[in-house]
Amino acid sequence: GGPALRELARLAEPPPGMRRISGRDGRLMVWVPAGTYRMGASPEDPAAAYDEHPSHTVSINGCWLDATEVTNADYRRCVDDEACTPPQRRASFDDPEQADHPVLWVTWFQAASYARWAGKRLPTEAEWEKAARGTEGDPYPWGEDMPTCDLLNAGNCLDPAGTSAVRDYPLGASPYDLADAAGNVFEWVFDW
Repeated sequence: GGPALRELARLAEPPPGMRRISGRDGRLMVWVPAGTYRMGASPEDPAAAYDEHPSHTVSINGCWLDATEVTNADYRRCVDDEACTPPQRRASFDDPEQADHPVLWVTWFQAASYARWAGKRLPTEAEWEKAARGTEGDPYPWGEDMPTCDLLNAGNCLDPAGTSAVRDYPLGASPYDLADAAGNVFEWVFDW
């Protein structure tokens, strides 16, 4: 646990944003390096929700995260293997034209079941936020600029289906190349 051991562990880590195919689901994953960053928002941030305050320093271990949301096609394989139950609402799940859209209407328990089936786990909120925002404390994956329809699928930008295919918004990728780190759908995390 001393400084020399921590430095050796840091040097043994993959480079930030490294990619690999992993898990039973064969999905692309990206490496988010260990480190410290500012999590949350300042009280002056008008776009922040009440539970994002106060901003505070957090340290995480490095971790692998899926590069995109779990798609309907990915989740269907888990359902077909009888390790997952179908989403609560099935319209987009059953639409073949939305196979590459993120799965909707799954509970935290269903998301955790999918992760177990794939040989993975849900990320913690701190891991997810660092992966989505990076270490600079910017409010968005691309920095401080306000969201536009070129960067994410949200609000007035909504696709007629409500979601867009994963990676339809490459400009909105996080510093670690995590797609749709803002917009499209909310992601489940392990903790509160």
